[in-house]
Amino acid sequence: MNLKRFALISLLGMAALWYHTHKAPIEALRIGVTAGPHAHIVAFVAQRMQAEFPEGKVLIREFNDFILPNIALNDGSLDLNCYQHGPFLEEQIRSRGYKHIAAKGPNILLPMGLYSQKFPHPEALPQKARIALPNDPSNGGRALLLLAALHLIELKPNCGVTACLKDITQNPKNFQFIEVEAPQLPRILPDVDAALINTDWVLLSRLPITPIASEDTQSPYVNSFAVNTRSPHKEKIELFLKYYYAPETRAFIEKEYAGRIVPGW
Repeated sequence: MNLKRFALISLLGMAALWYHTHKAPIEALRIGVTAGPHAHIVAFVAQRMQAEFPEGKVLIREFNDFILPNIALNDGSLDLNCYQHGPFLEEQIRSRGYKHIAAKGPNILLPMGLYSQKFPHPEALPQKARIALPNDPSNGGRALLLLAALHLIELKPNCGVTACLKDITQNPKNFQFIEVEAPQLPRILPDVDAALINTDWVLLSRLPITPIASEDTQSPYVNSFAVNTRSPHKEKIELFLKYYYAPETRAFIEKEYAGRIVPGW
């Protein structure tokens, strides 16, 4: 073997070695979730997907509030998020002027409940009871709609999911409403007569009681996926959603949450 040929073979060998040891890392699909059931379910789906498709790596980022996941989605730090219902997403897009976020199908329903450590059913709530509810517009409206459905208050006709305290037309027991950040509602429950709390915060706080009333399965507040419309990982998003909507995921939710959380598709 002459020196030129030996040198060429050596160079090709070194190039092959460099290629195999310096491959570009697989880019992960970045999904934002709130801690609790969304994180739990997305982790289950991601594990199944990655086991069958090694290139389908998923990076899950947990948040502990309702605002930051959409900020991160809009600025491109996330490809997809999974934590919010449709009215909240619509309100956030409108009020914050997000340009790169769109809804991408349902995931789960976490029924909002009316909780009390002092009274066994809604009718037992006394005159001037102090009732805490979420302070963000969409979940606050959701809470008021539940109270109206329970015939505890009356609202202006057709105010729908945009209902606010000013829309109350009848408050027979003169309830006193206290608006609180949603994650703090379980913590302040002992200090009020009742509170309207989203299921995800109930589970996360390990609140040891059941609601005295809750939404039924006809609720319009099914949670929705949201995507960054400029994400370079559209195929991976579709693959993830395929695994999320699989029968295995439905069975997992039904087994793990026994009706406290239900599939929304």
